[in-house]
Amino acid sequence: MIKDIKNIILDLGGVLLSINPVLTVNAISTLTGLSEFDIKREMNSNKIFHWFETGQCSDDEFRRYICRLAGRSLNFREIDDG
Repeated sequence: MIKDIKNIILDLGGVLLSINPVLTVNAISTLTGLSEFDIKREMNSNKIFHWFETGQCSDDEFRRYICRLAGRSLNFREIDDG
C-alpha cells in the first residue's frame, strides 16, 4: 500500500545501478540460444523489456518471458545471474 512506502530512490543516469545494454543482450542471447540480432529485434518490438525496466511487470513475468524466448524451461537463478 502507498502509506507503507517510506522511501523512493530514483536512479537517474545510472548513478546507483549501471546497466550495460550490450552485456544484457549478450546474456539473454547466451541463455536463449538466439542471436544478438534477434534479441535486439525482440527488445525493440516487445514492450515487456520496457515494462520490466519500469517496474510494470514482475520479475517472474519477465523470467517466464525469457523461458518462452528460449523455447525451454530455464532455472530462474540462471536468468537472474545472466
